Amino acid sequence: MTQGKAIIFSAPSGAGKTTIVRHLLGITDLKLTFSVSATTRTRRPYEIDGKDYYFISTEEFIARKDADAFVEWEEVYTNQYYGTLKSEIEKIWAEGRNVIFDLDVLGGLNLKKIFGDRALAVFVKPPSIESLRFRLRNRSTETAEKIAMGWHLDGKVSAVLGTHTHVQTADARILPNGTAYITDVGMTGPYDSVLGMQKEIALKRFILQTAHKYETATDDVRLCGANVVLDEQTGKALSIEPFMFPEPARKVG
Repeated sequence: MTQGKAIIFSAPSGAGKTTIVRHLLGITDLKLTFSVSATTRTRRPYEIDGKDYYFISTEEFIARKDADAFVEWEEVYTNQYYGTLKSEIEKIWAEGRNVIFDLDVLGGLNLKKIFGDRALAVFVKPPSIESLRFRLRNRSTETAEKIAMGWHLDGKVSAVLGTHTHVQTADARILPNGTAYITDVGMTGPYDSVLGMQKEIALKRFILQTAHKYETATDDVRLCGANVVLDEQTGKALSIEPFMFPEPARKVG
């Protein structure tokens, strides 16, 4: 590879490394460029290929992996790969700029081993475990955006049924102008899991901040959703009732 510098920021989730990286990218004199990763996951509507990620097929990713095209790669979920392309780093260095990374702890350690003296690795340590818990608990941007969307669309659509956190919320209601709203209808899948993942694997990933292959939980599958009754003439919602089938057993006493 062309000689160049790599700045690697790593930290536990919620420690603030992304905020630091964004600030540094705004300092022109540092000549920093963010490394765009390749992934096999589906592109979201607001994402731009080549800017947010390089979106490629699983077959293409595996072919590039076998051709040694990646500096590092990981199968985060089953058949869902992420990786750093050598060509991306070469391009940045060829432009006379330095490459900056925003990674989890394991990813940062792996890149430091690969780049050696060409890399400056920075670990962002949260002030305390309590402050980290507080930051993670108060990451409510997705919920706030969905609530705002519900109010914006009230009276324009029959229902706004949110998803994302995969945990069914208890805020189902009919908004003043007749739109049914719930922040999250919940996840359809294994109930005794962490967002569909085997809980033992999820705990290792969270506590140790190390990579463990996604293993899908299979027991106690539940269907979550919401029944919305509409006025046939106006299209306005008359009622909304969240459900989970089968309902979880409730312990008393």
